[in-house]
Amino acid sequence: MKKTRFGIRRRRDEVIRDLKETTLSLGLVGEKYGVTRQAMSQFVKRERIKRPPKPRGERGHRVDPCPICQRILQISKTPRSEFISSDTIKGKLGKKLRPFQYQFHLSVLRAKRLVPPRFARIHSKKVEKAYAIYFRKSLPVCEIGRKTGLKNFASIISGHRESGWDVPPPLFVYRGKERGRIVKAAQQRKLRRRGGTGLR
Repeated sequence: MKKTRFGIRRRRDEVIRDLKETTLSLGLVGEKYGVTRQAMSQFVKRERIKRPPKPRGERGHRVDPCPICQRILQISKTPRSEFISSDTIKGKLGKKLRPFQYQFHLSVLRAKRLVPPRFARIHSKKVEKAYAIYFRKSLPVCEIGRKTGLKNFASIISGHRESGWDVPPPLFVYRGKERGRIVKAAQQRKLRRRGGTGLR
């Protein structure tokens, strides 16, 4: 926690500006800087920051006339939208939104339960790309991980399944000696990287 607090102090002016200029919750502001809501609350008290009152319009933000909310809703209704990264979603909005602006509209939609609970939870474009290949091509998970630069794609899939994500079985099916061949090839690559001669 000491390291986190130092990080806030190092960006003190930027944090104070966000707290004074926006009416986002302390939890969302803390998420931007990688700290907890409690840490942000302590920072506000320590720095004696007076936050602006939350306007009526923002408390009861109307989704129907809001073009940003409507575009996010459209994206959320596309097939397997929960596997789209937050960076891609921001790019599809067609506007250069500041992080807290994007988070505000997303938080409104989540609070109203208008988007799936796991929508916009993926923050890595590598993970998004890996899942796109996983759903389209008959390739081993380890090979998809190599193609996208993810060494732990198998554990990512496992973690998502344990958390209740609807991740279907892979299109690739191991048959006969295929698994042994793939394991042997992986061992050979590892040995070559280490300067060995490979397996015989």
